[in-house]
Amino acid sequence: MPPKTSPPPGKPEEQKTPRSERLRVLLPDVWAMIRPHAALLLLGLVLIAINRVAGLVLPASTKFLIDDVVARLKIGALPGKVVTGKLSRIAPQATEKDGARLFEVEIELDPVAEIVLRAGYSANADLVIREKTDILMIPERLVLFEDDGARKFVEIPGETADAEPIKIEIETGLSDGLNIEVISGLEEDSQIVQRPPRDVLS
Repeated sequence: MPPKTSPPPGKPEEQKTPRSERLRVLLPDVWAMIRPHAALLLLGLVLIAINRVAGLVLPASTKFLIDDVVARLKIGALPGKVVTGKLSRIAPQATEKDGARLFEVEIELDPVAEIVLRAGYSANADLVIREKTDILMIPERLVLFEDDGARKFVEIPGETADAEPIKIEIETGLSDGLNIEVISGLEEDSQIVQRPPRDVLS
């Protein structure tokens, strides 16, 4: 066997620290830097969770809001024509116009050969997040909400013409803000009482 050579005088021998040992030494240093800001980090995680669940429009969350959202556009200059597409972008910051906060959106239109779109056309777009067909719907203004919206009721006519309306509980589903789905509690031929609007005294 060849003889072992010793390092030159005055030059210490280099020894490599194992990676696992260096990691164990590094982690306490990282924790020491994070620990004073642990509360802020926890708050950030909570806000991320709320953002994901509630759908708040933040720059990092807009990509979660636009997956497979179908858009249907009704062109003002082309009555009876519907152009479809997909929502591709939601602006992370709102703009204020006429006292309302608005978010700009971008829609990628599906190719349509028989419809010609020109610059300056105005359009109204319906964004379809969820959709059901062959369901029972009623105007949402006829629904009475109680217990912070946990219970829903409607009024049906009484047994006689002079009798007070009867309030019954219903189970609801999807809503577009104007009409609401009725899952149970009403039949297709059920009658609902629509009370006249209240007078607003000046």
